[in-house]
Amino acid sequence: MALIDKFNTFHTATVVTDAARYAGDTIDQLQPGDAVGGSEVDVIITVNTAFAGGTNVTFSLETHTADSFGSARTVLWSSGVILTAALPVRTQIKFKIPSGALRYLAVIATSVGTHSGGSAFSAAIADEAPRNS
Repeated sequence: MALIDKFNTFHTATVVTDAARYAGDTIDQLQPGDAVGGSEVDVIITVNTAFAGGTNVTFSLETHTADSFGSARTVLWSSGVILTAALPVRTQIKFKIPSGALRYLAVIATSVGTHSGGSAFSAAIADEAPRNS
């Protein structure tokens, strides 16, 4: 079970409708670092509403030194092109945050074509909480 709140959520139900980049919220790590303080952290993307129409969607995890995510952003991870037909409800994509993270992280959905439906939720989730002895 994972605890989800505003501070570890990238997208809650971002609707993808046309060819564009869809950015949700950013996660502020408070300082540059790998995987939020050295923890093992996963990102989970879950399809809320089946994707329909359009051609494909690519999800990426990007990082930047500013929360405005200017042109100097760095792609840490990419799903590669995923055909719309391969994104039914409850599809999950899970990956570890790779090394090289700057202060801010964002999950970006880039779509090709005009979609008649499709939305996704994404969040960073700690793999294992530290335990007290």
